[in-house]
Amino acid sequence: GDKPSAKIEEVASGRFGVTAEYLSACEELEIKVGQGAKPGEGGQLMGVKVDEGIARARHARPGVDLISPPPLHDLYSIEDLKELIYELKQLHPRAAVCVKLVAGRNVGTVAVGVVKAGADIIQISGGDGGTGAAPISSMRHAGLPWELGLSEVHRRLSEHDLRARVRLRVDGGLSTAEDIVVATALGAEEYGFGKLLLVAQGCVMARVCEKNRCPTGIATHDPKFKAKYKGAPEHVVTLLRRLADDVRLQLAAVGARSLGELVGDTSRLELAPARRELVKQRRLQLAALLHARPLARAPAATTPASSGSRVIGGAASSKRTRPKQRSNSRPLGGSVFSRARRLAQRAASKRSWSIGGPQRSYSTARRSAARSGPASCSARRKISRPTSRASRSTPRMSASVRARSLCSPRSRCSDARYEGICGRTTAGRSHVAAE
Repeated sequence: GDKPSAKIEEVASGRFGVTAEYLSACEELEIKVGQGAKPGEGGQLMGVKVDEGIARARHARPGVDLISPPPLHDLYSIEDLKELIYELKQLHPRAAVCVKLVAGRNVGTVAVGVVKAGADIIQISGGDGGTGAAPISSMRHAGLPWELGLSEVHRRLSEHDLRARVRLRVDGGLSTAEDIVVATALGAEEYGFGKLLLVAQGCVMARVCEKNRCPTGIATHDPKFKAKYKGAPEHVVTLLRRLADDVRLQLAAVGARSLGELVGDTSRLELAPARRELVKQRRLQLAALLHARPLARAPAATTPASSGSRVIGGAASSKRTRPKQRSNSRPLGGSVFSRARRLAQRAASKRSWSIGGPQRSYSTARRSAARSGPASCSARRKISRPTSRASRSTPRMSASVRARSLCSPRSRCSDARYEGICGRTTAGRSHVAAE
C-alpha cells in the first residue's frame, strides 16, 4: 500500500537487503557515510545472530558473518554522491534524503559539497554514540564530540549561504535537555537518540550485543532471552515527553518560546568557569566554537511551520517558521504566579549550563519546584521572566566545550591524560579530549 513500513530507511556500505521495494516504503532515506562511534570503520554482524529471519531480510545465508566494508564503494567523490541522491529521489520522489557524516576534520567542507549534491538533511554523528558491532580498537578513544562537528558544519554552510537549503540533525550520546539546548545553539534543528531509548526499554549496558545473549531481551533473537524483554512503547513515549518538559524549562529560563529561536545563536554560549583554567593551560582555541557566525534567519524554506516537536524514528524534529523578534523582558505567557516568579529569579541569577560537567545550577529551581508537588506543574510551565532592569538581559548558557562523558560523577577517570577534564569514566565510554 501507500503507507510506509518505516519512517527512515538506511543505505549503508553493506547494501544488505537494499532493494527498490525496501527504499520505497519509508518517508526518509539516509545515506550512511560513517558512524561517529567508529569513524572510518565498517561493521560486522556475527553469524550467531544471523537467523532465518535476518538472513531473509538481508538476502544472506543463516549463520554467516555479515561484514560491512568501511567505505561505500560506489562513493568516492561528491559527483558520485550526487548521482546516488538523484537515483534515490527518482525511485522515491516524496522521500527526503539524509546524509550521515562523522564529526571530524574538514567535515564542514564535506557538508558544503553534500548540500550542493542535493541532500535535504545532514546528520552529524559524534564519537560518544553507541554501536553494537564495533572492533575492539574502536571501543574507546575513537571519534570526536558532536559539538565540534556540528559547529563547523553550521559555520561553513552559513559562510557559503547554503544554510537555508538543508536541515541539520545531530546524534551521538544526546540524553538530557541541556544537550538538546546546546546542540540547538550550535545549529541543530533535529536530534537523534539511540542509547537513551534503549535504556527506556530496559537496557542495562551489559555490552554483549554481538553475542546474541542480551540479558534484557533487546539485542537478541534467542527465544530464551527474548522472553525476558519487559519494554513497551509507552516507556519510550513517557521518556520523550519528560525530556520535552525538561527542554521547556530550559527555554523558559532563558526567555525563549521555542527551540527555533535558539538555532545557531552561539552568543548564548560561554565557557564554564570551572573549565577556563584548563582551556588556558592546554592553549585551546575555542573562538570558532563559541563565537560562530549566527544564523541570520531560520531555514523556513525547508521547515514548515509547527508549534512543537515531532519524533521521526527516534529523531526529534523542531520544525518551525522564521522566529519573530521578541523583547527579552516579555513574560512567557499566561498568568504570573508569585512562586514561579521567585523560581525564575533564582534561575536568572544563577545560570550555568555545562555539558556533562558538575555544574547544574539550574537544578536548584527545579528541585524547589519538584518539592512543591504536582500542584506546581502549571506554575512551572508559565514561568514569567522578571521585568526589572537588572534582569532584562538574556541569561547566558555556559557550555563546557570538551569531550562529553555521561557516566556516574562518583567514579574517577582511570586515564591520567584526561584527569581534570571529565573526572569520570565507565567501561566502553569515549573520553576524547580536544588536545
